[in-house]
Amino acid sequence: MFDVCESSWVQTTDEGEPVGTVYWPVPIFTDNSEEFTISETHQPGDHFGVGVTSVVYRAVDEAGNEAVCSFDVTIIGKYFTCDKFNMNMKC
Repeated sequence: MFDVCESSWVQTTDEGEPVGTVYWPVPIFTDNSEEFTISETHQPGDHFGVGVTSVVYRAVDEAGNEAVCSFDVTIIGKYFTCDKFNMNMKC
């Protein structure tokens, strides 16, 4: 069972950047079994492109019991403002 599972995250990129770096607390898993494995689709500090990405943590104990923690990371792009006087910016 996951004792702590994050909710969704929303973050804006730095201006003009195509990705955002997101950090979150790692979900906490407890079980009466001392042996279990945890796998994840992403880790804190990963880069995410603009849009929505699902992050999934899966814990499986030695008896085959499984618990899943999932949440969405939403990245909103912050783009340069274009004007006719600044032709060096990508618009």
